[in-house]
Amino acid sequence: MKDFAGWTCEFKANGTYHHAAVTKTGIAMSGDGTYSLDGHTLRMGQPDIRGDSPNSPNQIIMFGMIKRFTPPESTITWTSDDEFTLTHRNELRGENESCTWVRQK
Repeated sequence: MKDFAGWTCEFKANGTYHHAAVTKTGIAMSGDGTYSLDGHTLRMGQPDIRGDSPNSPNQIIMFGMIKRFTPPESTITWTSDDEFTLTHRNELRGENESCTWVRQK
């Protein structure tokens, strides 16, 4: 994902999430989906994705990347009220992957 200039994901209290990505070439994509949090297990539904240039072949690439990088289930470990780590299984690589989320202030 080295082409990404920015990626944000907002988990809302009503059980929905919104994430947005922008590439270094200026292509913007956003998506909305649902999630549930049961103890330390986060389950995310596949996002409904929109792009700013529907006829661009790059949109198809980004669409696939966002779908692929939205794991259906992750284990959540809270570091603080403002930071947590998600660990999920990457079936393509056959190994676990982690990413840390930090609340923007």
